[in-house]
Amino acid sequence: MKIKKYILLIGLGLVVLGSRSADAQGNLARQAYAIFQQNCLNCHGEHGAYTENLIIQHTALIETGAVVPGKPIESELYKRLFTEDEAKRMPLGQPRLPPAAILTIGNWIQAGAPDWQTPERDTDFITPTEMLASIEKHVNSLSPFDRPFARYFTLTHLYNAGESSEALHAYQRALSKLVNSLSWGREVIKPQPIDLEETIFYIDLRDYEWEIGTNRWTLIEAEYPYKVEFSAPTQTALRERFTNLREAMDCEVPFVHIDWFIATAALPPLYHDILALPETDWELEARLEVNVVENIRNAPGKRVWRAGFNDSGVSNHNRVVERHTSRYGAYWKSYDFAGSVGTQNVFTHPLSFEHDGGEIIFNLPNGLQAYYLVDAGGNRLDAAPIKIVRNPAASDPTVRNGLSCIGCHTEGMKVFEDEVRGVVEQNPNPPFSKDRALRLYVGKAEMDAFLAEDTARYRQALEKTGDVFGGVEPVQRFHEAFQRPLDAAHAAASVGLEMAALLQKVRENASLKNLGLGVLTGASGSVKRDTWTSNFNDIVAMLSSPDSTVSKPIVPRTERIPGTSVYIPDANLRIIITETLGKAPDASITVEEMEGLEGLDAHHRDIENLAGLELATNLTYLIINNNNISDLSPIAGLINLHRIRLSDNVISDLSVLSNLQR
Repeated sequence: MKIKKYILLIGLGLVVLGSRSADAQGNLARQAYAIFQQNCLNCHGEHGAYTENLIIQHTALIETGAVVPGKPIESELYKRLFTEDEAKRMPLGQPRLPPAAILTIGNWIQAGAPDWQTPERDTDFITPTEMLASIEKHVNSLSPFDRPFARYFTLTHLYNAGESSEALHAYQRALSKLVNSLSWGREVIKPQPIDLEETIFYIDLRDYEWEIGTNRWTLIEAEYPYKVEFSAPTQTALRERFTNLREAMDCEVPFVHIDWFIATAALPPLYHDILALPETDWELEARLEVNVVENIRNAPGKRVWRAGFNDSGVSNHNRVVERHTSRYGAYWKSYDFAGSVGTQNVFTHPLSFEHDGGEIIFNLPNGLQAYYLVDAGGNRLDAAPIKIVRNPAASDPTVRNGLSCIGCHTEGMKVFEDEVRGVVEQNPNPPFSKDRALRLYVGKAEMDAFLAEDTARYRQALEKTGDVFGGVEPVQRFHEAFQRPLDAAHAAASVGLEMAALLQKVRENASLKNLGLGVLTGASGSVKRDTWTSNFNDIVAMLSSPDSTVSKPIVPRTERIPGTSVYIPDANLRIIITETLGKAPDASITVEEMEGLEGLDAHHRDIENLAGLELATNLTYLIINNNNISDLSPIAGLINLHRIRLSDNVISDLSVLSNLQR
């Protein structure tokens, strides 16, 4: 009956639509897209959680048959809008769309599903001055007492680079999820946009308890590689505004890029440091009021519940998981194995197994989950040994604390089914306490109830962040996106320039080319992320100089042919290098051997020429006093060098060493 009702409404709408112009049909298409944008893109947009089943993109909808032009009742998308089956109805888990919205979508399909041809987003470039003004205005709206707790995350550079509105909203969801997953606060608090374009987001450190003890923002500042000081002579006004922000907020870095934060804070060391995770599991358990030993000893089936199985999805061997009740909800602890023989066989040793490591999943006060990897001794790990567990679904199979766990546990705890209890029940006389094992390895219904309870807690908290339960995980997705090369638009926006301005400066400045930016001037040129990050300070300094007078000394680079012998023209230098390498004086020296040198003591050796030493790229100390050296240019590029002795030579110019970092 309801289907007939919607068909009638569509027919009445088309009586009017048939006489409309192409512009009217275009307006209808854009109205339909506006409904999709408001209700569907979190799950089915380009960066949505469920794009593998349906993506709201015009061509894809037609090609997959989700929309059949002219035939709404044959269109799966349309039928899913009003079906009585809540497991299939869209939007999933949300109230049914209003009849007027369903009518609009139906009319759009009946009219042939014309392309909505979404106009490109109005990308009026937001200048650094405008961005700082927005932050300053918001800071000034706070009381003087509250200002030191205000911090900001920015998407301005991604907005300026032309990222779509849907992508920007997806970044916003990922930020909200991650910030709250790093919080000891009791409530989920979403970062709040402060500008019209929604590119700058405000947080109060106190909402996440980041100001207690070590201020977590100072830890973020220490890792942040994209600091801009606005120190150029032409940036006086910017520098004054930036200085005022620093003073009002009592910090060095008032804002950081959202994409960098997502890519970095989900991994150690920041993941551990922001959450203040201790070095051992027993310290963590004390904080969470979980007494694992006493629970297992005295309260199996009352304060601890266990399951064991063969197929865990991340391990080739057995896995045991157990649940304890913690201060803030659940405390799940897994025991993982590098083998399945002897005491590592949980089916023959359910009470006396010997594990090699494990994962801990526990509820934060706000209901979200935090993660902790340990070795067999309970010591915290940054990453799990790949021989024990691996992540087959990720580009990097290594299970890394924080990020890998966030990307895997999109619906909270993974569903599992115990296999140990059935084995124990069938054994009439096992070499362990059968009664105790059955108390600990509880029945399926009991464990399923805990899983359902914990899943519901996590889902409620996750949806408060604005994220979608299940599907493609946004933090993992944007971490991987951040590792990709930067094109000219994104590189320019990262330094507050429009693309044409950056490319002009690169073409005119040889030093920028020598930093690897020349590739950006190509038709589809891009620069690797690590190249961009390592050279960022130099890039900003050169771009900020009004007359391009700031430049790095050009250090000649000797051609490197792997596996070939290195030419050391100074015989005395060559001898000390062969001695250090443990080789005969006349033996050949390869490039790889030069790269293996970490230190060289060559004082009082009558050395005159350092040529060839530029290949010792991992050299950390160099002692060359009391020689006849005049030219230091061969060692100007040894950025790992942090201890050097130069006295009693004939050196007249030390400026070539200004490139050294330490």
